[in-house]
Amino acid sequence: MRRFCTGIKLLIIAPFRNTTLVALILYCCCTASGETQTLSTEPGASCDRATAQTQDPQWFYGGFVDAAYLLDFNHPSNDLFRSRGTAYKVDEPIVNIAAAYLRKTTSESSRWGFELTTQAGQDTRIFGFSATAPNLPGFRGLRHLGPTDVSFLAPVGKGLTVQAGIFSSLIGYDSLYAKDNFNYTRPWGADLTPYLMMGVNASYPFTQKLTGAVFVVNGYFHLADANSVPSSGGQLAYKLTGRTTLKETALYGPAQSDTSLEFWRFL
Repeated sequence: MRRFCTGIKLLIIAPFRNTTLVALILYCCCTASGETQTLSTEPGASCDRATAQTQDPQWFYGGFVDAAYLLDFNHPSNDLFRSRGTAYKVDEPIVNIAAAYLRKTTSESSRWGFELTTQAGQDTRIFGFSATAPNLPGFRGLRHLGPTDVSFLAPVGKGLTVQAGIFSSLIGYDSLYAKDNFNYTRPWGADLTPYLMMGVNASYPFTQKLTGAVFVVNGYFHLADANSVPSSGGQLAYKLTGRTTLKETALYGPAQSDTSLEFWRFL
């Protein structure tokens, strides 16, 4: 069975001190599968999927374009909006991000799954990098990849899902893709937390409501190369209602060139 979805977001007004942004946003997406789903980088998406295993695999594909004109009545000479990593160009029409994706879920009958996401646009120039650490080798190509990974549903207990590659961050709240957020412009807190992670994670549904995950990643920002020591962490997610989930995530590892244990940080 195939289902398709499209969407449009128009006219968002976001005041900030002496600056007022008026945005005109257009996006569209389409999917085809047994269910309607769209691409998302919402934090903890990997952990959520561990509780939604099916008997048969499902395929999803689609794409979208996020274009906007952000009008700044202060008209800054450099056309930038204050150190933002997303939606930061003003006073000119721009494609913030465009993406296409293909995804296969894991299931009991077909235990291998994958995600492949390609993306381009202004937002891909800044996200995933660190202001202090050098860029990861190959970053020019990697920044054009959204969630891109392989996964395996191991026949352990209720099903242990292992995922490796570039996957949705387990830290933070907002998605890289504005269509998935309540507001079009993301807060500074979102731009200062990772939208994606690169490494491996494993998630397990202890009950229908409680899911646990552990992960090892190359660093806090997946396109930064602060050092050669990976960071690790874990997450507990409890589904309070059908629409509300409470999550607690911990991360431990070095975030600078000196990897002495005394400089490791715990988040």
